Amino acid sequence: MTPELKAKWLAALRSGNYKQGESFLRWNDTYCCLGVLCDVARKHWEPVELSADTVYAPDGNGGDQGSLREGMLEELGLSEEAQSACINMNDGIATPKECARWGIKPEPSTFPEIADWLEQNL
Repeated sequence: MTPELKAKWLAALRSGNYKQGESFLRWNDTYCCLGVLCDVARKHWEPVELSADTVYAPDGNGGDQGSLREGMLEELGLSEEAQSACINMNDGIATPKECARWGIKPEPSTFPEIADWLEQNL
């Protein structure tokens, strides 16, 4: 990941301009931390209808709404391991073993907490 993209992502996570959601990169007006990354990287959001709500997938991610596919990870400069840590922090789904490995807590982390972790570990 370029230092410029990382700085934009961390600033966006700390800005308070994004409403945090879980399970999806973007669902209506909420984002997971990886969705914020896609947004600051200026990815075009493609709507994917899901019941009465609208879920979005970033252009180039093959319609995947919950995680970034390998090609998108490469383009953004993020490893699979970092993506897994981000998903676990955002959604609070880490196992005790994952918490120990990444130094994260088992419950959901706030965007500023995720930004702090990324600053130290990415």
